[in-house]
Amino acid sequence: KYVFSGFRTNAPAFDRDGIFLGDDGEIFLQTGEGKSQRINFSGRDIFEVPTGERADDTIQLIDTHSILKRGMEQNDKETIQQTLGRIDKFIDKAASMQASVGAISNTLNEAGKQIDLKEDLEKEQLAVIEDVDMFTASSDFKRSEQVLQSVLLTSAKMLQPSLFNFLQ
Repeated sequence: KYVFSGFRTNAPAFDRDGIFLGDDGEIFLQTGEGKSQRINFSGRDIFEVPTGERADDTIQLIDTHSILKRGMEQNDKETIQQTLGRIDKFIDKAASMQASVGAISNTLNEAGKQIDLKEDLEKEQLAVIEDVDMFTASSDFKRSEQVLQSVLLTSAKMLQPSLFNFLQ
């Protein structure tokens, strides 16, 4: 699956010419009851400058790398300096996105811990309701068995016909 393509995860986000092929679809993951977390970024968010922030000399990251390559091949120091300045802006943007990814990761880890904790508590509650305490169960069974034995012995003695009772 392609990471930066939005909903189009089966296709690359950019072609060889740097044209964005993905979409800006946001994928959310449910992290709890009534809670969800965005788990993707559009390639446009990372590799392109938003239209509102573009200046006349603003170009995209892929184009910037192409210009840097040409400048290095021609040993054009001015072009190299300009493109390195632009690349610095993209590095800052990538660092900001990396911080966002870290925050998302922390949120998902915490949600996972909460789910595990909730699952453990539910298992404990189910065990209290359904499980048998073996010591108590065996003690109760033994006590019931002794009571039954006593009742049987007593009733056997009371019901025993004697020769004297038969003659009367």
